[in-house]
Amino acid sequence: MFCIIGVYEVSHSIVDVWIMLIMGIIGYGLRKFGFDPAPLVLGLVIAPTLEMSLRQSLIMSNGNWAIFLQRPISLVLLVVCAALMIHGVPPGPTLVNEHPNIFWGFVASMYVGNLMLLALNLPLVGIPPTITSRREDLLSDQSASFGSTRSVAHAHAHRRSFSSPR
Repeated sequence: MFCIIGVYEVSHSIVDVWIMLIMGIIGYGLRKFGFDPAPLVLGLVIAPTLEMSLRQSLIMSNGNWAIFLQRPISLVLLVVCAALMIHGVPPGPTLVNEHPNIFWGFVASMYVGNLMLLALNLPLVGIPPTITSRREDLLSDQSASFGSTRSVAHAHAHRRSFSSPR
C-alpha cells in the first residue's frame, strides 16, 4: 500500500501507479517460473547505452562487424566466453559458486600478468629521472623549439622583476 502511495506522490499520476503494478506482476511471474528478475532489470537499464555504443561502433567502422574482432581485448573476451560456453560453464555470477577452480584460475592469471608487467617495466623506472636531470645546455635546442617549464617560469620571474608596480 505504501508503494502505491509513494509512486503516486512523486508526480501525482495514476499512470505511474499502473506501471508499478504491471511491473510488480511481471516480477512476481518471473519469480514464480524460476527466472531471476535481476538480469532483466540490468538489461533494461543497460540496453539503451549498449545500443548507442553498438551503433557508434558500426558507424565508425562503416558497418563492418569485424571491428569487434580487431581489438585485442574484445577478441580475448569473445574467446574466453566461447571457451566457457563450450565447456558448459555459463558465464555469470554463478561461476564463483559452481566452478571455483575456473574463477580462481582467472584471478591467478590476472595476478601473474600484472607481475609480468611489473617485471618488464621495473628496469625502465630509472629512465625518467636521468632524462630530466640532464644539463640545461644539452637541452637548449629542445627548450627553444618546444619550450620548457623552467624557461617559461624564469621568463615570468624576469618580467615581474622589471615591471613597475601599479
